[in-house]
Amino acid sequence: MKVLATKGFSEKFSSLGDANFRDKLLTFIDSVNGTNDISKIIKLSSVGIDSIYVYRLDNYRLFFSIENDETANDYMLLVDFITKGYGTKSINNKNPNRNNMINPNRNNMINPNRNNMINPNRNNMINPNRNNMINPNRNNMINPNRNNMINPNRNNMINPNRNNMINPNRNNMINPNVNPSYQGLYVFDMDLNPKEFIVETNDTVIQFFDFNLTNTRFGVPHSKNGYVLFDLSNNWIGHLESDSQNGYNEFDSDNNWIGIVK
Repeated sequence: MKVLATKGFSEKFSSLGDANFRDKLLTFIDSVNGTNDISKIIKLSSVGIDSIYVYRLDNYRLFFSIENDETANDYMLLVDFITKGYGTKSINNKNPNRNNMINPNRNNMINPNRNNMINPNRNNMINPNRNNMINPNRNNMINPNRNNMINPNRNNMINPNRNNMINPNRNNMINPNVNPSYQGLYVFDMDLNPKEFIVETNDTVIQFFDFNLTNTRFGVPHSKNGYVLFDLSNNWIGHLESDSQNGYNEFDSDNNWIGIVK
């Protein structure tokens, strides 16, 4: 059985420092590659959603799905792994109230009122009203009303109501209320209170959820390392711009600074 991995899994695995786990995972992959019946190697244990399974490997839990390729052959898709000892990034660890480096009130480099390069009112390159390339009313490629590939109402793969893998109501691995090792981004208001979290669907769209797991809006990446934001009716409501470090600042469609993303 062929073994593939999601982009997120590959990036997480490549940065892992546990050589023992890396070796054992590679050995496990070799054993899967050598069989056509995964049940002969491990007992499949479901995590409660369609085709998602968990396998314990030392102190780690390995999450994967069984998919079909274009020739109807089964393959294993590695999705995620977690452990009690592995760099947990819960919301507390990414809270700007606890970490001055990601607090724009403490770090001027990530504060658009202090750093003109990340302020769309000062830098036309990241101002959708000045740069047509990042304006969905001017650039059809980033307009879901013009491009079905980035329209969740037209593309089931990026629609959490159609794809359980990207729905935190169905997939506990992307539910920060259940999984303390959730690796995604969190959205904070201007008082630095957490209000939402972000789920990556693929390379074209991100989905936003509140902590009641309600899908609130989505974002489409633009050419300046940011995102154009839309409500669920595809109305343009704002944008995310890089804070020059590892996060984003959120602006409404009038370029008012309304939040941060970490």
